[in-house]
Amino acid sequence: MVIAYENARTGIEEISNADTRRFFGMQREFYVQLLTEWALASSGHVDHLNIEYYKGRLGTIMSTVGERQYYVSNSRIILSLLETSGELAKLGGVVYQELEERSVPLSS
Repeated sequence: MVIAYENARTGIEEISNADTRRFFGMQREFYVQLLTEWALASSGHVDHLNIEYYKGRLGTIMSTVGERQYYVSNSRIILSLLETSGELAKLGGVVYQELEERSVPLSS
């Protein structure tokens, strides 16, 4: 698993199908965890919704080129479908833009 993740650091175009599946699986888990944390905070099960915390979490899971490619092709869709307020998806776009120094592409 770690090797698949390392292979995807510079981009997902050149990695094997097996490594792509492993990498995508890990990324999905990161976003599911993020969505769970966001839902708990939004529903009042924690003291407050700390936007800077979530911005940092998104920055961590989008820190490499491959992770940002996954965000463009998969995660922004997942966030927009599963987090109904749209706030987490907007925050993802902000983080992407800060890391890439350009807006999220309209299509992957």
